[in-house]
Amino acid sequence: MQDYQVLIVGAGFAGSEAAYRLAQRGVRVGLLTQSLDSVMMPFLPPMPPFPEGSLLAQVYHPADPRLWAFHARAKYLLENQPNLHLFQATATELLLEGKRVVGVG
Repeated sequence: MQDYQVLIVGAGFAGSEAAYRLAQRGVRVGLLTQSLDSVMMPFLPPMPPFPEGSLLAQVYHPADPRLWAFHARAKYLLENQPNLHLFQATATELLLEGKRVVGVG
């Protein structure tokens, strides 16, 4: 695994948005998800308005509100964002150095 400044476990709305925003600011981010087929895959489609510049604002397209299209656009943007590495794995434990979390196992 690469050396990340931030490792986010979970690529739902919050994890994906946090990873995207941090990567835009030059932070090296690892975004871990159990399934690349469920990145930002909601039970219900999100409804605008969304914060300007947010991943949700870029992904949402009113002419194509299908959930799979929403997921595909989100995954594409995340995979192509510099400083962000999206990968599929399952975190089962926190790796600690003293009281500091240094990774996941």
